[in-house]
Amino acid sequence: MCLTCAGWTREEMQALQRDHIERFGWSIIVVEGNRVQAPFAYTIGLTRFHGHPELLVTGLDAGSTGAMLNPLSIQVKSGHWFCAGDVAKRDDGRLVQFVRVNNPRRLLHAQDMYASQAGLVPALQVVYSTPEGRWPWQRGWPGGRRTQPLFGKPVHR
Repeated sequence: MCLTCAGWTREEMQALQRDHIERFGWSIIVVEGNRVQAPFAYTIGLTRFHGHPELLVTGLDAGSTGAMLNPLSIQVKSGHWFCAGDVAKRDDGRLVQFVRVNNPRRLLHAQDMYASQAGLVPALQVVYSTPEGRWPWQRGWPGGRRTQPLFGKPVHR
């Protein structure tokens, strides 16, 4: 259940997120899916490290989300910079591609904490392949496009 649904106030959620950011360098917000929308999750706090965009992933459960975003966030915290169009190989052999998020307003908590007069906090979507290297925009992607919705346009098709 989401924290808002459990009755948490905005201030309580921000305090928890700030605590995670101070302890680990980032926090992860999970937005539950429903019959119409796939779940998605994103980091908050990577803007503290070299002004790096936040990372977003769609279509995964909470455990898989952490397994995807935490190792990448560790790399960012260590000074690695990901750009739209970058393709990387994960430890499990799958590929991920970084896609610029067209409308970062959907990262409500990140914008609430870090957006400023300079603008919105930018984000990159971490798009993952099948074990065979197939992307969600290619034929044969299991479950169709709704299983991993895109928040931007991939550079490599």
